[in-house]
Amino acid sequence: MGFPRCRGDSVQLKILHAVTLITPDGAYGGPARVATSQARALTDNGHSVTLIAAGDGFGGSFPDVFDGVQVKLFPSNRSLPGGFTTTYSLPMLRWLHRHVNSFDVAHLHMARDLTMLPVAAVTKRANVPYVLQTHGMVAPDKRAMVHVVDAIATRRALRSAAAIASLSDHEDSELRLVGGRDIPIRRLQNGIDVHKEIRSDPRSASGEPLEVLYLARLHERKRPQLFLRAALEIVQEVDGVQFSIAGPDGGELVHLQKLLANATPVARARIRLEGPTSPERVLERMAACDIYVLPTVNEFFGLTAVEAMLQRRPIIVDRTCGLAPLVESEQAGLVFDGTLESLIQRIRTLLANESLRTRMGRNGSRLVHRDYSIESVARSLENLYRIATPEYVHFGDAEQQH
Repeated sequence: MGFPRCRGDSVQLKILHAVTLITPDGAYGGPARVATSQARALTDNGHSVTLIAAGDGFGGSFPDVFDGVQVKLFPSNRSLPGGFTTTYSLPMLRWLHRHVNSFDVAHLHMARDLTMLPVAAVTKRANVPYVLQTHGMVAPDKRAMVHVVDAIATRRALRSAAAIASLSDHEDSELRLVGGRDIPIRRLQNGIDVHKEIRSDPRSASGEPLEVLYLARLHERKRPQLFLRAALEIVQEVDGVQFSIAGPDGGELVHLQKLLANATPVARARIRLEGPTSPERVLERMAACDIYVLPTVNEFFGLTAVEAMLQRRPIIVDRTCGLAPLVESEQAGLVFDGTLESLIQRIRTLLANESLRTRMGRNGSRLVHRDYSIESVARSLENLYRIATPEYVHFGDAEQQH
């Protein structure tokens, strides 16, 4: 393991970030975007950060920089069709074996998959301290195969971590059920670059039809079908509104296409399936809509909802979303109870009241600036890395004494 370096009055680290998958269309969603956001902020603070991941969709030539971050991407495979669980990259593991000891600390964005569990094992074997961040992806599961994976790898990865970053008390409880009561959980909020507020006027200001946007992976848990069913009903009753569904396919696209194909001509003209939005264009896309809807069940955080609030757009989230209490208390949007009828009612309320949309948009922007700044997250990460690396603490104390 390298020794932390000094730059000015602060100690600088060589930090490895690792996440399962990076693609041009952002198919892996929040964990990949959180990883790139954190890596950028830490780099801005003077640390040397390398983000490694399996890569896909780059046309045979991987970039050295992705979304403003230094990356090392590797060819990926899947042992079985379906989700990301069976994604693996042997070239990535070979590179890690050779280079892991050149880093002071590792930050692993971990799920139960064939990419990150081996990364944790290699990092542990090399005695490089690591912080785990599971993004709500490691929770109790009754399936027999998951019990086997937990016994072989997941529990060991959790117990060997120097610190485990968690978003909420609920995630704390789930992690302890998997890893044991004494695992080293620490609170870490997600954040975004609040300087990227675009401050564009909503479409309504130019007389264009109001737009209600869904932007997330088209996966069953994200419930794009619920959003589409709400849209199909509202466009038949409300003039001057259009609905857009954006995001990479996670198995639901064919069902959405079928629903839309069987819809009325009016609905087909005013509801659009627009495909994935690249990560660097998400904020711009949020700024172009009037209302953002995230109907996902049990969303621990909801990064896209925070990005929409930054752009002063009112949001609608499910009551099980981790952001729901703040959205209600800060009046930054509306919360629905999970039913189609409740979602339709919330969308109608915002469509009918421009002053409410404006007020909630402003409230949301203030909330993001106050609580979700990536600069604050970077400082919290540096504290976690101090916990992980005794040399960092010792060296930092010495610097302060001078």
